[in-house]
Amino acid sequence: MDDISEIMVAGQKALIMHGDLLCSMDWKYQLFRKVITNSLVKFLISMLPYGLRSRLAHGLRPGMTRHKNSKTDAMMDVDHRTVENIMSEYNVSLLIHGHTHKPGIDEFTLDNKPVQRIVLGDWYRKGEILINDGDKLEIMGIEDFLLTFSQVKTSG
Repeated sequence: MDDISEIMVAGQKALIMHGDLLCSMDWKYQLFRKVITNSLVKFLISMLPYGLRSRLAHGLRPGMTRHKNSKTDAMMDVDHRTVENIMSEYNVSLLIHGHTHKPGIDEFTLDNKPVQRIVLGDWYRKGEILINDGDKLEIMGIEDFLLTFSQVKTSG
């Protein structure tokens, strides 16, 4: 899958992804995503003049907003079985993603091993980053990080 990348975090193999693939209960969005990310569709869209592509994108927005407003909470959140399947497929104990905009660290057991799913928040209100402080992973707001970083830099 194009969206999934394997990286090393704190000495362990991890997956990093946008996270929309994990919202598998929203079958309409998954179908739309499958169509729009198809290489032939992407090629055909790229051949359209910019003005037409822009109007097409703006024309889709109202329908996307209506669809988003009609979704249940379960549809807008990840499907835990999908999370487990992807983590098992890639044999990882750490998954980092966004999309759901429900920041936090979800710890659970998978295949009799402790695993973590870390969700980073959105960038609209308060951008968040993942801090690797030795063995500890922590979600921190960018403003908080920059404030802490500038204090450390000026005191050291």
